[in-house]
Amino acid sequence: MNGRSLLLSVFAALFTLAGVVNAAQPTDFRFFSTIAEELPAQTPVRLPLPREVIAATSNDFADVRVFDETGLETPYVIHEQREAPRTAFTFTVLSYHQTEAVEEIVLERPKDTGPIQELAFFTSARDFKKSVHVMASRDFISWRDIGMDTIFDFSSRIDLRHARVALPETEAPYLKLVLHDETSPQPDSPDARVYYDGVEVFLPGKRTKPFRIDRIEGRADAFPETFRRYDHTMFTNPQVTTDENRNTIVPLGQVNLPIAEIALTVENVYYHRRVELWAAESEQKNAYRFLAGGTVYKIPGMNKPENTLQVQQSQRQYLQLKIINGDNPPLRLQQVELAWVRRNLYFIPEAGQRYKLYFGNPQVTTPNYELKHILQAEPRTLNQYVAVSLGAVRSNPDYRPSVSRSAREKFERIAFITVILLLVCGMSLWLYRLLRRISV
Repeated sequence: MNGRSLLLSVFAALFTLAGVVNAAQPTDFRFFSTIAEELPAQTPVRLPLPREVIAATSNDFADVRVFDETGLETPYVIHEQREAPRTAFTFTVLSYHQTEAVEEIVLERPKDTGPIQELAFFTSARDFKKSVHVMASRDFISWRDIGMDTIFDFSSRIDLRHARVALPETEAPYLKLVLHDETSPQPDSPDARVYYDGVEVFLPGKRTKPFRIDRIEGRADAFPETFRRYDHTMFTNPQVTTDENRNTIVPLGQVNLPIAEIALTVENVYYHRRVELWAAESEQKNAYRFLAGGTVYKIPGMNKPENTLQVQQSQRQYLQLKIINGDNPPLRLQQVELAWVRRNLYFIPEAGQRYKLYFGNPQVTTPNYELKHILQAEPRTLNQYVAVSLGAVRSNPDYRPSVSRSAREKFERIAFITVILLLVCGMSLWLYRLLRRISV
């Protein structure tokens, strides 16, 4: 029995070892960075992850760990920076005057409302273009200029509409808006009567609808002074090429970032171009695939161009832009700005401990910490935690490359099969000996 027990124990140990996945250690990661500040004990802290960290990790941040000075793994949770809460209210209209192509509207901000950073115009009107001159007053006597922009709609010809005016933050209780019509008035077409085969058909003429504003809203971020949703990287004076279809190709190289927005800086005065984002996992020319696209434009009357594309993509190794030129000359591109939603890592430090962030190993698996259930993604709460920062990112001198996940899984399968075969052989031998004893 002792021999059989020993044999079974060995088999059981081998079987257990075949399925073991060791916990991550600091030596499993290619890079590390020290969290520099003194940390409050037993209170969550917020660590914004910089570009260098995100670009060296996998899509789901499986290969990120926090270790203390003793090498103990510290639980954490990563949350995206949510959209800043916004306040909005409808202005009270105090007066309205119109003279030919000019309209003047005086607004009052409701009591107990905060400052504003933007005006939004709500109208069902189509095919209009109006310059908006904004003045502010605290006493309804003296007025100062605070902004000017153009609102427009060209929807009968192209899907293009802009009905917002950005302002410097103001708490002025009164605003005066002067709107100038920048389009030629369209005359009404007359009614017509048509007779065919003795039958009279009445064709009503087209009536031009007057421009009507349903309401004007004031908007502002709830806490803009501390809230930063996006991080950015710039490509200044990027090198461009032209493909066989005369489209402009803008290679951005190895990026590996979860891009949310792309903003272009263009020297041209006016333009209207489609821009596409392409990605690949290698630098080969034919490896690129289309991801997303949109239109950038600036037309007469606009103070600022609409040059930002919303793309919302996960991490991709290599990126390039394609600008569809048609028969137009290429745009004079000065800068490409990539933005991604900030990722904040939250953890709870122990008293007297210092911490390091380790990252960079696609072979490790995602950790399962209970902190994701404790610290929920509520912007107002998360934004109140103390922000800490990382020191310089360094290569880990103690890094030991681990076996790839596919190789490890293959080894575990082979080990499992080997254990089963040995177990079968051992049991067969034991059964053979048992039968011989019974026959004797």
